[in-house]
Amino acid sequence: MSGVSRGNDAIDTFLMILEEKMEIPYKQLSKGALRNLITEFVSSSDNYGYSSLESKIEHVMKQLADGTILISFCEESESCFLCTRDDYKRKMRSTIS
Repeated sequence: MSGVSRGNDAIDTFLMILEEKMEIPYKQLSKGALRNLITEFVSSSDNYGYSSLESKIEHVMKQLADGTILISFCEESESCFLCTRDDYKRKMRSTIS
């Protein structure tokens, strides 16, 4: 998409954002890569209380399956991260505005 212009600043901005950040379907990751990503996420988050690592991972897997959270890839930083779908949409809208 690089260099694509539609003559509309909002569309051009949106296309630029899509180039930098995109949703990655969790089923496209290998089981090992997905587990590592989730493990890193729950290890750095205090949102899961004192549950065991396995229960935290299971909880995040359920959230991925029901679409509450998603995996996003940022081209600029070349990294993946987990976020709520609502936060992702809000960030996309705020960047366009």
